Amino acid sequence: MIMEKIAVIGISGIYPDADSPEKMFENLLAGKNSVRFLTRRELKKSGIEDSVLAEENYKNYGTTINNYKNFDYKFFDMTPFEAKLTDPQQRIFLQCAFQALQDAGYDPFDVQEKMGVFGSESSALYLQKNIIFSKYYNPERYDYPIVLGNDPDSLSTRVSYKFNLQGPSLTVQSGCSSSLVALNYAIQSIISGECYSSLVGGVSLRLPQPAGYFYTEGSTFSKTGIISPFSKEADGMVVSSGCSMVVVKKLDDAIKDHNYIYGIIEGIGVNNDGNQKVGYTAPSVKGQVGAINIALKKAGISSSDIDYIEMHGTGTSIGDPIEFRSIVRGYGKSVGKKVYLGSIKANIGHLDAAAGLTGMVKDLLILKNRIIPKQINFTSSNENINLTENGFDICTCNKKLNSGKHYVAFTSLGIGGTNVHGILSSYQNEQTANIKSEFLIPVSGQNQKYLNQELLLLASYLKRNTGISITDIGYTMFRRLSRQPFRTYFVVENINELLESVTKYIMEENDKNRKINELGEEWIKNGRKSVLVSQIPEGNIIPLPSIRFLGEELWVESESKKQPLTLNVSEVSNRGTDTLSKILNIWAENIGRYVEPDEVFSEIGGESLTAVMIIGQINTELSLHLNPSLLQTYDTPNKMNDYISEIVEEKNKEDNVVLLNKGTKNISMFLIHPAGGSIFCYEKLLRGIDTSISIYGISYPENISPQNSIDKLAKIYANQIKKVISDKQNKIILGGYSFGGNESLSVMKELNDMGYKVSKIVMIDSIVPEAYSEAKLAKQDYINKFPEIWQFIMGAASSGDLQLKEKFDNINQAIRYSRKQHQIPDTISDEMVERLFSIWTANHKVLSEQVLPTDLDVEITLFYATEKLSYDLYSFTYMKPYEADEWRKYSKRLKVIYVDGNHYSMFGEQEKLKKLQKQFQEVLHNYEKIEY
Repeated sequence: MIMEKIAVIGISGIYPDADSPEKMFENLLAGKNSVRFLTRRELKKSGIEDSVLAEENYKNYGTTINNYKNFDYKFFDMTPFEAKLTDPQQRIFLQCAFQALQDAGYDPFDVQEKMGVFGSESSALYLQKNIIFSKYYNPERYDYPIVLGNDPDSLSTRVSYKFNLQGPSLTVQSGCSSSLVALNYAIQSIISGECYSSLVGGVSLRLPQPAGYFYTEGSTFSKTGIISPFSKEADGMVVSSGCSMVVVKKLDDAIKDHNYIYGIIEGIGVNNDGNQKVGYTAPSVKGQVGAINIALKKAGISSSDIDYIEMHGTGTSIGDPIEFRSIVRGYGKSVGKKVYLGSIKANIGHLDAAAGLTGMVKDLLILKNRIIPKQINFTSSNENINLTENGFDICTCNKKLNSGKHYVAFTSLGIGGTNVHGILSSYQNEQTANIKSEFLIPVSGQNQKYLNQELLLLASYLKRNTGISITDIGYTMFRRLSRQPFRTYFVVENINELLESVTKYIMEENDKNRKINELGEEWIKNGRKSVLVSQIPEGNIIPLPSIRFLGEELWVESESKKQPLTLNVSEVSNRGTDTLSKILNIWAENIGRYVEPDEVFSEIGGESLTAVMIIGQINTELSLHLNPSLLQTYDTPNKMNDYISEIVEEKNKEDNVVLLNKGTKNISMFLIHPAGGSIFCYEKLLRGIDTSISIYGISYPENISPQNSIDKLAKIYANQIKKVISDKQNKIILGGYSFGGNESLSVMKELNDMGYKVSKIVMIDSIVPEAYSEAKLAKQDYINKFPEIWQFIMGAASSGDLQLKEKFDNINQAIRYSRKQHQIPDTISDEMVERLFSIWTANHKVLSEQVLPTDLDVEITLFYATEKLSYDLYSFTYMKPYEADEWRKYSKRLKVIYVDGNHYSMFGEQEKLKKLQKQFQEVLHNYEKIEY
């Protein structure tokens, strides 16, 4: 029997490295792997004990999601105490429900139809690991806040209560397939008439975060921390966290109600394996085929109509082939076209109770964007998965779909045998034509902060979507208009006018807007029927941005596992973003309007709670540990920026300018990092060196972007040297290995301009700028050579050869490969590895841009490598070999010391390093004797 078609009209979600489905899909297209290596420090912060970390089979891999400890209790009319004792899974579920309703064009607090709620969640780990071990728990007492806040039965019913949703409301559990089973019963409830529409969601939060896991041979968990569905290298999964939510109703009703339609649910099949398998947790081909057959029969389509199947795909060497056999038997061999297979678990891990619906959300975004994302961590298929013979394939690059009708499928398999298979089809949404007329655009929020956030989100959306219909914008905002107390209105004719009006309002509310607001409030009081009614456009709902919840940390720590966290200034990093801009954005978000750099906190409505929120967010984004009371002293964004800059500068002074040898003479040598930013090579070079010269190493600062020119870095390093040497009579020697030597010449110019005299330059096989080609390598070229480049960064290379033929989809995959080869120490996080790599590539690129004056007034000592590098390296980098005398045009006072080895082996091979150390020692002794 053909199933009545069901439309998906709204979506929301939160995932590792993504606070929305759109960002998640963007990450998929970029091939991002959010399952990452976790450092010991991260794990200890989250409460993992040393004894656990010392276990050989404990694997440091996992994911994190943003702000899972935070919650806006006022927004949902809860007390702080109630919110604090509520399972964060249920708080996340509540927030995502609001966002999904907004996305579907509803005022979440005023849904005028009978709507059901069907949800699922993973185990209540917050209760098991935190609350039970806290002062809030008493086993002799029945505490309603704890019971109701952590009982899975409250997951859906709390949403129904908060939003006054009066359809069926229940929690569904079937292991990994829970959220899709919930979807099935939501559909049945709609078709039977129990409700008009329904919210469906699944949520899973792994605690603590971040955390690794114990690996056991033969288990479903990955030994390598890499989830590789369908691949010959598949060795298991990694558990993850996230939430997915959809809003569904009958297709005919969705069209009638002017809803945006992400996709159409054509059919869904649910069954259980029973005991027709080897064990309770084992999968069953027969059971999975049964679910596929049910879905195809309900959809009334041929198996050959399917373009793509989102598989359960956990990346296990046994489970994946069983699932593939089920697909082959259920769909038959594809004739005439390939059917593509994929699994989002490779990117974000296994979301347990939320996994099934998350796969479906990926499918919906494939249909919306008409593109199948590439499957990461796939090289060649498992020997028991014969793709081509059966007409299936894996996308190893993003594949565009044509403009016709498309069908995609999704599967989820629960431990215990409950199988779900569903089929979606695409839908062509129509954009309403613009009419030359003035339209009313209403915007509302729970408070002024949220109202301004709505306006900022709207402005950002309008800038990105200039071709959107103003009629549809107005109609959607009218449908979403909330009875929340904070509202404003705009009367405009087109998108440009709306963007201009919204921007002006954010900057400063004007008189025209006040008059419109008065009319708008009169319209609201009269039941939206009188004034301005003619200016409400008749259009279609479109997916506009949903709010991002602010909130504060409301969290119960386990008393037995709490560890005090101390400030580590070396972690301060703004990832290259201007600190003042970040501070202004945080102030604007929490104050509720645009803030000028010199506005005083107390004069713009700031109070203690706002101070806590502002400082808390600054601490999070800049990895600081500031006290909210600072706002009493540093009470403007500019003052706060100056204060934070001092901290960063102090960090730079202490951390990236390192004293490697304390001397007794009034002579200081500064050795600037080679490409990559580290100074490992100088630590190796100076082992056993005896000199009365003070020697400093300058590494790449943590608080700046990797993308910086030689001249910009020169200004930074010159200022740092100036702080170390306040006496201009102090003798200064500059130098460095490779890039560091080139950079030292630009630093010399800056110091000379400040009145300091640089007496000597020491270059360790620094290459003349003209040897670098102006041809720029693509980012992917560097990524494919990452393992070798990493050896260069660590000073561990010897030959400089680039023989590796591996190809990597992205930097995450390349890092994982190198970890498997034991090239990267476990103490270095993926994030730090990626940053060092970015610095290396950026440093390499800018060398060709260096412009130096000829005949510099300085003595240059050049340690010149006598062996040439391999042809492969020169070819790859578009460089050419250089001769030592080529530096003579830059300084007539050039001294050349010939060094055994090539550019890399002089440091990478022990015997050659010893010779270099001896030669360097002689130069230092000569410098000690010279009268400057």
